[in-house]
Amino acid sequence: MKLPVPKRGITPREFYHSYVPELWLALVGQVSGVPAITVGINVGGDADYEVSVGDAGLAVRDGRATSPLISFDTDLTSWRIAIAMLPRVFKTVEPRLGGVKLVEHLRRIDLDALRKKPGKLVHVYEDDAGDEAEVTLRVGAGSGPTTKIRVTDTELWKLLLAGGRLSQLLHSRIQVSGDVGYALGLAQILEK
Repeated sequence: MKLPVPKRGITPREFYHSYVPELWLALVGQVSGVPAITVGINVGGDADYEVSVGDAGLAVRDGRATSPLISFDTDLTSWRIAIAMLPRVFKTVEPRLGGVKLVEHLRRIDLDALRKKPGKLVHVYEDDAGDEAEVTLRVGAGSGPTTKIRVTDTELWKLLLAGGRLSQLLHSRIQVSGDVGYALGLAQILEK
């Protein structure tokens, strides 16, 4: 399966309204039984999007998400760094991806247990030039424990090649600080 990649210079709005639905169709297609999940995204403090998936497919709307299960917050520079990495990430993980596999994995996640685990994972990525990108993932309202994960470019690719599981962080050279138990608790829910 060859996944689409975003065009150079894509704006956050184009990315979420055009590219994300295209990627979802390429990954999942018209599979039924997709659990209903709402994701909130904030780019740069003023561009908010709500992405919802379920049996009706994927829907995107502008504005702050209403009761998202998870949310992502980042600044525009960090967002651009993350988007520029997508083609390389896809090339690494494509052999392990598949629409049915993805939906089966989503079905196995205990969403109620995840909802009862509010907190934050702060991801800091440092590329080979020393530039940093930071993305905060909030579960629920994000109130609760915080885990910070700092990863260099080299360590990120080692982790992705090894399977990219959250539980592997503690067995790698990636720096994990804050409430490490929180990250392990999330790994138990997400990696069933």
